[in-house]
Parts: sequence; structure tokens; C-alpha cells
Amino acid sequence: MKVGTDGVLLGAWATPSSSPKHILDIGTGTGLIAIMMAQRFEDANIIGIDIDSEAVQEATLNMTNCQWYKRLSCCESSLQNANFNHSFDLIVCNPPYFKNTTTSNDDRRTKARHTSSLSLNDIFEKMDVLLSPKGELMIVYPSENIQEIKANLKSFGLYMNEICWVKGNEKSNVKRVLLKISKQKKTLIENQLTIEKERHQYTDEYVGLCKDFYLNL
Repeated sequence: MKVGTDGVLLGAWATPSSSPKHILDIGTGTGLIAIMMAQRFEDANIIGIDIDSEAVQEATLNMTNCQWYKRLSCCESSLQNANFNHSFDLIVCNPPYFKNTTTSNDDRRTKARHTSSLSLNDIFEKMDVLLSPKGELMIVYPSENIQEIKANLKSFGLYMNEICWVKGNEKSNVKRVLLKISKQKKTLIENQLTIEKERHQYTDEYVGLCKDFYLNL
């Protein structure tokens, strides 16, 4: 899968309430978000997991060739079957979100894009075991699913602490949400991010958020 704006946004935006020591990247793909976490949090060890063996090979190569390689690792595993000897202070995930749609003839692409391989409820269910008491889960997802997400969180004992509504430009509708979720109930913080002023002309807020991760921005 190609590097996309969703992954860059999540990697730049995901800011935990305290300095994390252990970070998990679910569905790491190319390793992009995991590497961004290593760049941002100097004291953290980051593990990426993915069900696709070729993705794991690519992520491992990318991790090995970056300057933070000593704090990065990757393994082939589904979230449902993943087991670790510690919990995580921060869990990040750019999950698949297509459902009830025609699947691709490319099995790898289908697994990466469709909820049949990893649903939000699969993710929420594992937070009881994987997330530390004060840890936080941060995801990016289509905004049209926000009410469903809010309803599902309650059944897993999780709370939405922060939401960022993302627009492509001033004239477009909100298409994505960035979410901070935890086991603790807090006053919900809401904000909005617009990516472009015009085509390929980025807003100051987007540049400020992502400038450390682009060569030309």
C-alpha cells in the first residue's frame, strides 16, 4: 500500500498525555507511522504488527534503514492473535474501513482495506489487555462512522477524549476524524484541521503539524 495522507496525519497528530515508553502500531504496512513515532518520542520502543508477510518484510527494511532502528521492530501477526509481555502507553492504528463493498481480486489489498480482516470492534476489544491503565489509542477513520464509534466505545469501557475533524479544503466536507481514546472518562476536546487552502497549497496549521516529516512542505 502506498503512503497516504491518513497515515501521515495520524503519525503527526497522535500526541499522548504523557511521554510513552511502549508504542504499538496496528497494521503497520510500510512502517510509516511506527517510524514517525520513533522520530517523535525518543524514549519509546515501537512495535509494528501486520498480517501480511510482504508488508512485514517491507516495514522491517524501512525500519532498519532509518536512524531510529534500534527502537523499532516488526512482526507478522493479526491483532486478534497478538500477545505481548507488557501493555502499551500508546497504540496507533490506521485501520481498514471499507465494508459491504466489492472486494479486490488482490487478496493483499482486500485485507489492507476491508474491515473483514480487522474491524473497529476487534480493535476496541483488545484494548482491555493491550492498553495500559492510562494509555491511549489513536486512530484515523471516516467521519461518517462517528456515531457508530461513540456507541461501540461504551460497550468496551472506552471513552473518546479528543476528536479532530479533518477537511481537505475550506469548501469540502469533513471526511476524516482523528480520535484519541482511553479507559478514562475526560472532557471531550474537539478541534478541526484543514489540509489545503488551494490545490497543493497547504494551510499553516497542516504545515505546522507535518513539516518535520516532509522533505518539501
